[in-house]
Amino acid sequence: MKKVLAPVIHHDLYTNTIQKDIIGYFEEVLIAPIEELLSERKLNSTDGGLKSALIAGTVWYADGAFRGTFNSELSRELVRMGAKHRARSSAFVIELSAVPLDVRQSIYQAKDTASKAIAGVSALVLLMRSNVDDSETGIDIKPTEKLILDAANGEFNRAMQDFDIRRNPIGIPSEMQGIADEINEAIKEDAKRVMREEQERLSRELAELAAENAPLEALKKTIEEAKKRIVTRTSTMSEHAAALLLSEFRRKQAQRLGLPSYIWKTMRDNRVRHDHRLLEGQECQWSNPPIENRRTGHRANPGEAPNCRCVPLLVINTNE
Repeated sequence: MKKVLAPVIHHDLYTNTIQKDIIGYFEEVLIAPIEELLSERKLNSTDGGLKSALIAGTVWYADGAFRGTFNSELSRELVRMGAKHRARSSAFVIELSAVPLDVRQSIYQAKDTASKAIAGVSALVLLMRSNVDDSETGIDIKPTEKLILDAANGEFNRAMQDFDIRRNPIGIPSEMQGIADEINEAIKEDAKRVMREEQERLSRELAELAAENAPLEALKKTIEEAKKRIVTRTSTMSEHAAALLLSEFRRKQAQRLGLPSYIWKTMRDNRVRHDHRLLEGQECQWSNPPIENRRTGHRANPGEAPNCRCVPLLVINTNE
């Protein structure tokens, strides 16, 4: 008779904690210097109203119209100036020659400010790109890995005691120390790769902004989009690191207990990929992983493929 053990689950807390260890590198090396540079520039006007909004970059003038973010005060000021509101384009249309001189000066000042800000950020990113390979990341996920392994080992021993209440708890396999070190080093290299890619992309986007004489708001939006990408990419990196750590832990514990097979179990939600859904409930061998990607023919145990959240249910033959 065969029985399966309750699985060691990959909890979201594991991914989130590793991500905190990683994302600080991107904030310190890329995002914080850019935001500090922008904060040092005079991006505010003391005049208030439309001129202040122009200098701050929340409103800009291009192609015969004021565009951006308008409140009721700005809208009234533009209407008094003679601008016509176009609801479809969310713009206030007016010829530049009809714009009061002091506002025109703010338009020119805003364009100059945006141009200099884009140039300044471009130069900074270029400088940072030259330092990535030679600089340490400061990333160290080993303390977090230890916490994850301790929690996973607790789950594993509880599952074993459910199977046999007389069984004494067993510790974390000694080989896991070397595996954790390898994952830690891989994370550092992966972080540098992602940093290089994000810096290169940011350089291209800044060059496009400069060629278009883009307003300050476009620069700010570009920086915000870069921050969102970094959050997403570090989450993916963290998910994979935690999954690999847990996958190796499960495999090592199975080897120690002489358990050659497991039942493939998915999370049974809409995020499960098609090929993994086909593996649901199948008994597989650790030594001969199933094909988890039919297009490429790639074989893997649960949790080994990128972003795989599947788990193995260890199979115990109760007759032995």
